[in-house]
Amino acid sequence: MKSFLQGLRATGAIVGLITMLTGLIYASKIFMLAFNTLKSPAAAHKLLTQWTEALGGEQLSIAIQGATCPGATFAALATLGGLTVLLIWLSTALITIGGKIISATLGDREAIKKILTDSFGSRQKPIPANPTEPLSPQPENNQP
Repeated sequence: MKSFLQGLRATGAIVGLITMLTGLIYASKIFMLAFNTLKSPAAAHKLLTQWTEALGGEQLSIAIQGATCPGATFAALATLGGLTVLLIWLSTALITIGGKIISATLGDREAIKKILTDSFGSRQKPIPANPTEPLSPQPENNQP
């Protein structure tokens, strides 16, 4: 029974790790796409033109006092920006969920407390053998 529980914990930890890595891969791809867009705006212009045409092209243009404002370009920018924010949020959520899965499956609080106590000492004050003697030696006053 104990080995089954250990296998279940290990499986949960592996699932959490895979979830975290998936979120990390997607986040790095999004940031690389943003970096490449900043590095080469021509590729971004091509993408923006394609989205502008897909969202209606010249049909969404608005005429204001003789000037034409490209409404489809604004809609394409808003759509791409919204999708980017959504993808970043999803990849961050995957990383967070993976961490919570790992914490839930491997988070043995007593073991963590023991490790911290062994490493840094106890927060409790030591109990003296004789309750009447002080906890730490008192400095002697060597006055002449």
